[in-house]
Amino acid sequence: MEKLPLLCKGRPVGELLVTREGEDTLFTANAVLPEKDMWCFWVVGRGGTLRLGCPEEPEGEVCFSRRFSSRMTLSLGSVLRGEARSVSQRERSAWEAAPKGLFRSPGLRQELSQEQGVLTRRWGNVRLIALPFSPEKPFPLTSLFCFANIRVLNGKKYAIFAFDGKEWPIFQSLENL
Repeated sequence: MEKLPLLCKGRPVGELLVTREGEDTLFTANAVLPEKDMWCFWVVGRGGTLRLGCPEEPEGEVCFSRRFSSRMTLSLGSVLRGEARSVSQRERSAWEAAPKGLFRSPGLRQELSQEQGVLTRRWGNVRLIALPFSPEKPFPLTSLFCFANIRVLNGKKYAIFAFDGKEWPIFQSLENL
Protein backbone atom coordinates (compact mmCIF):
# COMPACT_ATOMS: atom_id res chain seq x y z
CA MET A 1 0.00 0.00 0.00
CA GLU A 2 1.18 3.47 -0.91
CA LYS A 3 0.17 6.58 1.07
CA LEU A 4 0.10 9.83 -0.87
CA PRO A 5 -1.08 13.35 -0.02
CA LEU A 6 -4.63 14.39 -0.84
CA LEU A 7 -4.88 18.10 -1.61
CA CYS A 8 -7.77 20.53 -1.79
CA LYS A 9 -7.13 23.99 -3.24
CA GLY A 10 -3.41 23.24 -3.00
CA ARG A 11 -3.50 22.40 0.72
CA PRO A 12 -3.25 18.96 2.32
CA VAL A 13 -6.61 17.71 3.64
CA GLY A 14 -5.92 13.99 3.94
CA GLU A 15 -4.32 11.05 2.21
CA LEU A 16 -4.84 8.85 -0.82
CA LEU A 17 -4.16 5.16 -0.23
CA VAL A 18 -3.19 3.20 -3.34
CA THR A 19 -3.44 -0.58 -2.97
CA ARG A 20 -2.59 -2.92 -5.85
CA GLU A 21 -4.66 -6.12 -5.76
CA GLY A 22 -3.78 -8.41 -8.66
CA GLU A 23 -4.94 -6.72 -11.87
CA ASP A 24 -6.87 -4.05 -9.93
CA THR A 25 -5.94 -0.93 -8.01
CA LEU A 26 -8.00 0.23 -5.04
CA PHE A 27 -7.93 3.97 -4.32
CA THR A 28 -9.13 5.17 -0.93
CA ALA A 29 -9.41 8.90 -0.25
CA ASN A 30 -9.48 9.90 3.43
CA ALA A 31 -10.03 13.61 3.88
CA VAL A 32 -11.47 16.35 6.01
CA LEU A 33 -13.20 18.59 3.47
CA PRO A 34 -12.88 22.29 4.31
CA GLU A 35 -16.37 23.56 3.49
CA LYS A 36 -19.81 22.50 2.36
CA ASP A 37 -19.69 22.01 -1.39
CA MET A 38 -19.99 19.24 -3.96
CA TRP A 39 -16.57 17.61 -4.09
CA CYS A 40 -15.01 15.19 -6.55
CA PHE A 41 -11.94 13.08 -5.79
CA TRP A 42 -9.25 12.67 -8.45
CA VAL A 43 -6.05 10.64 -8.76
CA VAL A 44 -3.21 12.64 -10.31
CA GLY A 45 -0.43 10.71 -12.04
CA ARG A 46 2.54 11.59 -14.22
CA GLY A 47 0.56 10.63 -17.35
CA GLY A 48 -2.85 12.08 -16.53
CA THR A 49 -5.73 12.08 -14.08
CA LEU A 50 -8.48 9.66 -13.13
CA ARG A 51 -11.78 10.70 -11.61
CA LEU A 52 -12.65 8.60 -8.56
CA GLY A 53 -16.09 10.10 -7.96
CA CYS A 54 -18.05 12.24 -5.57
CA PRO A 55 -18.68 11.39 -1.94
CA GLU A 56 -22.17 11.78 -0.52
CA GLU A 57 -20.90 13.84 2.43
CA PRO A 58 -20.62 17.52 1.39
CA GLU A 59 -18.17 18.43 4.18
CA GLY A 60 -16.27 17.07 7.16
CA GLU A 61 -14.57 13.67 7.44
CA VAL A 62 -14.92 11.59 4.30
CA CYS A 63 -13.69 8.14 3.30
CA PHE A 64 -14.29 7.23 -0.34
CA SER A 65 -13.02 4.12 -2.17
CA ARG A 66 -13.09 2.97 -5.75
CA ARG A 67 -11.47 0.04 -7.57
CA PHE A 68 -10.21 0.21 -11.17
CA SER A 69 -8.75 -2.40 -13.50
CA SER A 70 -5.16 -2.02 -14.66
CA ARG A 71 -6.48 -1.10 -18.11
CA MET A 72 -8.21 1.95 -16.60
CA THR A 73 -5.16 3.06 -14.59
CA LEU A 74 -2.44 2.40 -17.18
CA SER A 75 -2.49 5.94 -18.62
CA LEU A 76 -1.94 7.46 -15.16
CA GLY A 77 1.68 6.39 -14.98
CA SER A 78 3.10 6.69 -11.49
CA VAL A 79 0.60 8.17 -9.05
CA LEU A 80 1.67 11.49 -7.50
CA ARG A 81 -1.25 12.56 -5.28
CA GLY A 82 -4.98 12.74 -4.80
CA GLU A 83 -7.09 15.88 -5.14
CA ALA A 84 -10.50 16.99 -3.92
CA ARG A 85 -11.93 19.42 -6.45
CA SER A 86 -15.05 21.52 -6.14
CA VAL A 87 -17.78 20.79 -8.65
CA SER A 88 -19.37 24.22 -8.70
CA GLN A 89 -22.54 24.96 -10.65
CA ARG A 90 -20.51 27.12 -13.03
CA GLU A 91 -18.24 24.17 -13.87
CA ARG A 92 -21.18 21.81 -14.34
CA SER A 93 -22.87 24.09 -16.86
CA ALA A 94 -19.82 25.17 -18.88
CA TRP A 95 -20.98 23.55 -22.13
CA GLU A 96 -20.38 25.41 -25.38
CA ALA A 97 -21.07 24.79 -29.07
CA ALA A 98 -18.44 22.48 -30.53
CA PRO A 99 -16.30 24.23 -33.13
CA LYS A 100 -15.65 22.62 -36.52
CA GLY A 101 -12.43 20.65 -36.45
CA LEU A 102 -12.56 19.99 -32.70
CA PHE A 103 -10.78 16.65 -33.19
CA ARG A 104 -7.66 15.83 -35.21
CA SER A 105 -8.85 12.28 -35.94
CA PRO A 106 -10.29 12.14 -39.50
CA GLY A 107 -12.93 9.57 -38.48
CA LEU A 108 -14.25 11.66 -35.58
CA ARG A 109 -14.10 14.85 -37.63
CA GLN A 110 -16.18 13.29 -40.38
CA GLU A 111 -18.76 11.72 -38.04
CA LEU A 112 -19.19 14.95 -36.08
CA SER A 113 -19.49 17.06 -39.23
CA GLN A 114 -22.80 15.24 -39.91
CA GLU A 115 -24.24 16.20 -36.49
CA GLN A 116 -26.17 19.33 -35.51
CA GLY A 117 -26.18 20.94 -32.04
CA VAL A 118 -22.99 19.30 -30.73
CA LEU A 119 -21.75 20.65 -27.39
CA THR A 120 -18.34 20.29 -25.78
CA ARG A 121 -16.47 21.01 -22.59
CA ARG A 122 -13.41 19.96 -20.59
CA TRP A 123 -13.76 17.82 -17.46
CA GLY A 124 -10.29 17.68 -15.95
CA ASN A 125 -8.04 16.19 -18.66
CA VAL A 126 -11.02 14.73 -20.51
CA ARG A 127 -12.79 16.23 -23.55
CA LEU A 128 -16.55 15.69 -23.40
CA ILE A 129 -18.87 15.96 -26.36
CA ALA A 130 -22.65 15.94 -26.13
CA LEU A 131 -24.76 15.00 -29.13
CA PRO A 132 -28.54 15.48 -29.23
CA PHE A 133 -30.27 12.15 -28.51
CA SER A 134 -33.71 10.88 -29.42
CA PRO A 135 -34.91 7.24 -29.20
CA GLU A 136 -36.75 7.82 -32.52
CA LYS A 137 -33.54 8.66 -34.42
CA PRO A 138 -30.32 6.71 -35.13
CA PHE A 139 -27.94 6.68 -32.17
CA PRO A 140 -25.20 9.34 -32.53
CA LEU A 141 -21.65 8.00 -33.02
CA THR A 142 -23.10 4.49 -33.38
CA SER A 143 -19.67 2.82 -33.38
CA LEU A 144 -19.03 4.23 -29.88
CA PHE A 145 -22.50 3.65 -28.38
CA CYS A 146 -21.13 1.60 -25.45
CA PHE A 147 -19.13 4.66 -24.28
CA ALA A 148 -22.18 6.95 -24.16
CA ASN A 149 -23.86 8.42 -21.09
CA ILE A 150 -27.40 9.68 -21.69
CA ARG A 151 -28.01 12.89 -19.73
CA VAL A 152 -30.37 15.85 -19.80
CA LEU A 153 -28.69 19.22 -20.39
CA ASN A 154 -30.78 22.38 -20.45
CA GLY A 155 -33.96 20.31 -20.70
CA LYS A 156 -32.81 18.20 -23.72
CA LYS A 157 -31.43 14.66 -23.90
CA TYR A 158 -27.85 14.17 -25.05
CA ALA A 159 -25.51 11.24 -25.59
CA ILE A 160 -22.28 12.29 -23.92
CA PHE A 161 -18.92 10.78 -24.85
CA ALA A 162 -15.54 11.23 -23.14
CA PHE A 163 -12.17 11.26 -24.91
CA ASP A 164 -8.63 11.27 -23.55
CA GLY A 165 -5.83 13.52 -24.84
CA LYS A 166 -5.08 11.07 -27.66
CA GLU A 167 -8.75 11.22 -28.77
CA TRP A 168 -9.44 7.67 -27.64
CA PRO A 169 -12.93 7.11 -26.23
CA ILE A 170 -12.92 6.30 -22.52
CA PHE A 171 -15.46 5.10 -20.01
CA GLN A 172 -16.16 8.07 -17.78
CA SER A 173 -18.70 8.20 -14.98
CA LEU A 174 -20.70 11.39 -15.36
CA GLU A 175 -23.13 11.04 -12.47
CA ASN A 176 -22.49 14.61 -11.25
CA LEU A 177 -22.51 16.31 -14.61
